[in-house]
Amino acid sequence: MSHHLRELTPTQAIDAALKEINDVAAQQPHSSDTHKLNFLRGFKFSTPQSREEIVKQAAMRLKHLYDEQKHLEGTIWLVAAGLAHEKDWDTSLSFLKALLEVSRDADFYREISMAMLHLSDIELSDHKSKTSIGQAVLVLVTEFGLMVAERAGQSGLDPHGAARVVEYVTTSLLARSNVNNNAIRVSLLHYLSKCPINSNTTSQLNRIISRFGQSLLDDLLSAFFEQKKRGNAAFFFLADHLSTFFSAAPALAEMSHSVLRHYMLKHPDEFPSFMASYSDWVSRDHQCLSMTAQHLALLIRAAADVSQKQLAENLCAVLQKHLKLFAEVSKELLQDELLHVETILRGQRPSKNVIIEDLLASLQSLASDGKKSTRVVPLVKMKKIKENIKPAKVGMKPTPLESMLALAS
Repeated sequence: MSHHLRELTPTQAIDAALKEINDVAAQQPHSSDTHKLNFLRGFKFSTPQSREEIVKQAAMRLKHLYDEQKHLEGTIWLVAAGLAHEKDWDTSLSFLKALLEVSRDADFYREISMAMLHLSDIELSDHKSKTSIGQAVLVLVTEFGLMVAERAGQSGLDPHGAARVVEYVTTSLLARSNVNNNAIRVSLLHYLSKCPINSNTTSQLNRIISRFGQSLLDDLLSAFFEQKKRGNAAFFFLADHLSTFFSAAPALAEMSHSVLRHYMLKHPDEFPSFMASYSDWVSRDHQCLSMTAQHLALLIRAAADVSQKQLAENLCAVLQKHLKLFAEVSKELLQDELLHVETILRGQRPSKNVIIEDLLASLQSLASDGKKSTRVVPLVKMKKIKENIKPAKVGMKPTPLESMLALAS
């Protein structure tokens, strides 16, 4: 659509955008394509400072419409169209902050959330041309819910009112979890795993992973290994959320691991690099490091069981490097982790695979040396194991808006 947007001066741009924001005829979404085109033209050619002023005016307009008991969707639709068209995350944050600052009324926040969710339903049901707006609105409502949760009890915001807003967003997103749409699935997983005041997170995450976790994880891994345009966004979403799959209920974690194992065997040359990059980006939280180490051990065992010697060897190198990260967090906890990894690698019967035998010998040496002193001995005795597995090439981490627009495409 950008070729239709005639260039404007900065003053003309902000005037055009604000005119559409304040036009009473633009209260309903889809009321006129002319409204959208005029707003997009103004938004596109506005400076960053002007865009901030535009969304502040939009927030004030929404508060006025709320006070007058009028529809909110039209104004949100215009703003979301501009944000999606320009992939403008900084202005998205400015818009959400402006909504929080224009009022401390939790009922207003709930109405905003309701309007956003209603608008996303409208847009995501239209598969012809407007889905990016619906995707942008989903990003806005999830980030808005997280902002409300983070500010509960601060800046005059009633914690009980904030909790009602968060509960509304949570239950509304969960109610849409059966919809076969990646935008909703990505939003829901991100929201539940990040929300700080949701007391039922574990059960809710188990519930949604049981519903669509396998297909979502399969899509994300397929995007990374097989779809260049979506690969970078998929990697960073996995870097943030793969641990959520691993920490789910045992049967769900096993299901998630089976998807990972499938892509390991499907892409044996690229998979160790993926895991090396994941290890570099994963949170340095002890639990995340531990789960990564144990799943690496499970993958090594699986590769050895199907006689994929080179794959097992390369993954050993990744594990070797990953365990050094553990040493940086806690030398004491490393000893416990080594026992877990050793148990996994040994399996139900003694291994006859030379790679695993070499790794076990080095782990035993590391564990015994660690007990004698505080010095952690690197796994240098694994002479057959190369340490030069290069992490996969990934670009800059995308913003939540960029990530959504890529993953839901």
